[in-house]
Amino acid sequence: MPDPHIDALAEELTKFGKKRAIFDYDPTDEGTHSLSFRLGGGEPSSTRLTTATETVHERDADTVFWRVKPPLKALVAGGTASIDEDFRHREWEKALGALPALLDHARWINPYAPHWLAGNKVRQLQAAQRCGLQVPATVITTCADDVLPLFETGEVIYKTLSHPLYSSRELILTSKITRAELEDRRDMVAVAPCLFQQYAEKAYELRVTIVGTSVIPVRIDSQAHSHTRVDWRIDQLRPELYSVVTLPAAVRRMLLDFMDSLGLVFGAIDLIVTPEGEYLFLEINPGGQWLWMERMIGVPITREIAAFIAGGEPEAFG
Repeated sequence: MPDPHIDALAEELTKFGKKRAIFDYDPTDEGTHSLSFRLGGGEPSSTRLTTATETVHERDADTVFWRVKPPLKALVAGGTASIDEDFRHREWEKALGALPALLDHARWINPYAPHWLAGNKVRQLQAAQRCGLQVPATVITTCADDVLPLFETGEVIYKTLSHPLYSSRELILTSKITRAELEDRRDMVAVAPCLFQQYAEKAYELRVTIVGTSVIPVRIDSQAHSHTRVDWRIDQLRPELYSVVTLPAAVRRMLLDFMDSLGLVFGAIDLIVTPEGEYLFLEINPGGQWLWMERMIGVPITREIAAFIAGGEPEAFG
């Protein structure tokens, strides 16, 4: 499906003199995108990707920007996937998942396996701790009793372990949960693992986009409005929420170490800054959005990504 992030990046790449092709398979596509892999039979393997306007062979690809999006399959129509739709989606998913092996000579942003592994929030929290970042007290469980100790030190929030997209029109946002609500929902907790976390008071929040060694921190004044205090995404298109800031050198170093530990070169990291000035790691999205912030306050994230693709290193924004 069309992605304005990719369109903006493609336009920026032309300024660096880079040829680019966009292969954006749509589950409702009726043949404008095609692929062909040949292997075996004593012949060299080959790869061909075709769009409505261009054809790319494996020899043409030196860098791949892997822009992973949630699997919308049935959600595109707002309903339940038919057996045919679900099968088609699975087959495309497996074929596209072979590209890192078939284009293993190319540089991937992000490398495929680290990208998928880094999407696991438990792995993220563990890696963040090992790199010296502070992490709120967290319990991932199907047993409600294991959550009760969190209430002894303050308020508790619930967030999804997987992508928050619930349907084509619904997100499961981070929300506070009381002890009474937890007791009422014991059966729901038992059905699927839940992530509960000690609620941290905030002075403000940060979205830190990292491209190679370029660190681009944006302050989010989520506490300026009552409805954005727990999860600012509920009203994220307010320009007054955002401003460019500078990170302490120690925090910047820990974030770069964190990226290295996960094998990532691109990601969007969410942090809390407490009233006491402590920096708390929440999570990273290895394929995070950035364009809405760029358009509101002018942070040059698209340019940094294009520079990284074109020359191997970004332009060292920060």
